[in-house]
Amino acid sequence: MSRWPKWLVLLLVFPFAAGAQVDIRCRLAHTTVILYESIPMDVTIVNNTGQPLTFGVPEANAALMFDIERSPGALMMPTGASVWTGAVTVAPMGTLKQTVDLLPAYPILNTGPYSITARLEWSDRAFISSRMFLDVVPGFEVARETASVPGMGRAIRTYTLRTLNRDKTERLFLRIDDDDEGRCYGVFDLGRVVRMYKPNMEVDEEGDVHALHQAGPSFFVRHVFTPYGLLVSREQYSGDATQMRMSRQAGSGVVVEGIAQKLGGNEDGPGGETVEFEDLLR
Repeated sequence: MSRWPKWLVLLLVFPFAAGAQVDIRCRLAHTTVILYESIPMDVTIVNNTGQPLTFGVPEANAALMFDIERSPGALMMPTGASVWTGAVTVAPMGTLKQTVDLLPAYPILNTGPYSITARLEWSDRAFISSRMFLDVVPGFEVARETASVPGMGRAIRTYTLRTLNRDKTERLFLRIDDDDEGRCYGVFDLGRVVRMYKPNMEVDEEGDVHALHQAGPSFFVRHVFTPYGLLVSREQYSGDATQMRMSRQAGSGVVVEGIAQKLGGNEDGPGGETVEFEDLLR
């Protein structure tokens, strides 16, 4: 009596084997980032198992990791931080869509090309995503300011404004560094920038940095950050590029002159109403 091969029997009995039990799909929000900028990854997990998948807690039964290579075969060691901000559960036969930041969990500390593959481990099995590619660049520096941090002894901050073309739009970024400590406090996307007005910075008496740039015809934006990378405020103005200027004035702090109209924004930190440049064109 003939016998069927064992692998064929398993295929017939278990037509939805391990590869179909969990589907992991990932997409980089940006394929090019400035060094030390956050690296958001859109993650989709489809749970075709009969039990929940839990992540981000000590008692989790599943783990999501990323195999990041700067050169073939040289995997980057994780920092130990989780890509999850808390407990995450994917219900049986359910789907999770969430964005995670790779930067805290993986020490991407050099410019250059990287390849990234997501790996989900559950029940002694691994499920692999398709390979993605990331290019880390320094950005083009357009302004630099160095200032001390009040009340912090000899602490010094270096503030740089850098541009990057993303999605066919030139964008402006602020980077905050403590060069003596070798620490970067973050890279922050300030939005669209046009070259009719040179972006500039001033540091006030509190040590906060003010960055002013032109985001469109007669449309300007000022961001204020602490020396530790916390957003203090965001203001928007209309005005003539030949008249707009920002300066530090005794008793008044950092003042923007040449404003034709204040367009709204957020004087007290994140959460206020803002006007986008595209809205002004409607």
